Amino acid sequence: MVDKSKQAHAIRDYRVQKAFNFTLDDLSANQAGFMSVAQQWNLPTWMRGLTRRLSSNRLVTSRPKQVLHACGKLTIASQLRDIHGGRFQIKSHIISIAEANLRFSVSEEQSRALSDGAVYHLYYNPDTMQILSLERTATGC
Repeated sequence: MVDKSKQAHAIRDYRVQKAFNFTLDDLSANQAGFMSVAQQWNLPTWMRGLTRRLSSNRLVTSRPKQVLHACGKLTIASQLRDIHGGRFQIKSHIISIAEANLRFSVSEEQSRALSDGAVYHLYYNPDTMQILSLERTATGC
């Protein structure tokens, strides 16, 4: 069951949904502590409706995978990294939540969709350390 107080103070941002490739169904599953079927299959957003039809017909039987949650002030940093023995440099974007001691590497598009210093609820796969969904909150954790 989704915590009503958390849901009431969340700020929906469709740029974040698009950048991180998740839907409201994915977010609801993550809030309940599990990955959605579409996230388990890593399907693009435009195919997400198909999984709802398949799972309602019981053609898909998969065990739900657990999702971890972190909440805190998000910090966005960019840094240049040397690759190929220092012959090339690439710009990488790191987001972190200091309260949870977490760091994630994200794309430039994803970093632009987020607000530096804002408080977010972040849901991630503990096995791959991949961000599954996140939502900005107006009232803090």
